Amino acid sequence: MMSDALAPASQGQLVARVEAGSVRLIEESAFAGYYEPIRARPCGGNAFTWTAALGIEFLVKAKETA
Repeated sequence: MMSDALAPASQGQLVARVEAGSVRLIEESAFAGYYEPIRARPCGGNAFTWTAALGIEFLVKAKETA
């Protein structure tokens, strides 16, 4: 949601950082419901489909811009 909100505000570098960080968290911790904001530890359940969908969206977007 953050990257979608930042994109129209011409915050491309921050959008890329948020998306790359999100992909990194998914790679390291699977599909957690959410992540603890200080240490980025996975919290909640570990098999959320919205997290998987978000990861796929970011990966497809990265491939399209590469």
